[in-house]
Amino acid sequence: ASSLVNDRWTGKFDDFGIWNRALSEEEVENIYYEGNPPIETFFADFDDGDLSDFNVEGDVVLESGSYDGSNMVTTNGSGANPINFFPLSINESYGVYSVKVKSNTSTGNIYLRLADTSEIQNRGITIGLNPSNSDDPTAVIYNYQHLEADGGVPNSRTNPNFNWNEWIDVELDVSKSSVKLSVNGEFLTELELQEDLLPGRFKLESFRSVSFDD
Repeated sequence: ASSLVNDRWTGKFDDFGIWNRALSEEEVENIYYEGNPPIETFFADFDDGDLSDFNVEGDVVLESGSYDGSNMVTTNGSGANPINFFPLSINESYGVYSVKVKSNTSTGNIYLRLADTSEIQNRGITIGLNPSNSDDPTAVIYNYQHLEADGGVPNSRTNPNFNWNEWIDVELDVSKSSVKLSVNGEFLTELELQEDLLPGRFKLESFRSVSFDD
């Protein structure tokens, strides 16, 4: 064995810490994200009127009017006309996802899908948001990647904190241990993950009319 007592290292330290035990993978991950937020890998506000960076299938319309700019995207899905709209450059699993979204009618249901395939199907995580003043108010997270023995889909649900025709800020914090859903800065619900997520698409979908921005 050799001693490094007299060796020198030239550099700088920041947020130095010492623990009296080995940290778990989740603890290390939490410390990393608190001190060094993930680098933004994609952003779109649709103001340039260009959807060439997206896969566009179904009733997807770029139109004037938005959360804070000049344009937004409105989708109008149905069972016979599903939406398959997602950024082509995103093929991820873990990270922080955010989007501004508005349900345009009392039956406009919002769907965000994570770690999904490029095809129209549910393979990863699905977030369903139905407004408080809709016919079926709910905020729910489904994990279609991990089906239960009886074929059921693990899920976590709660009551929504928003109304239709109201712009909301949706944030999804996806780690190896769970998916956390927040709306307008308020934590709503969390779904624990039983296994690693496979990389996939981040999809913006709807049943009936819903608008997306930022």
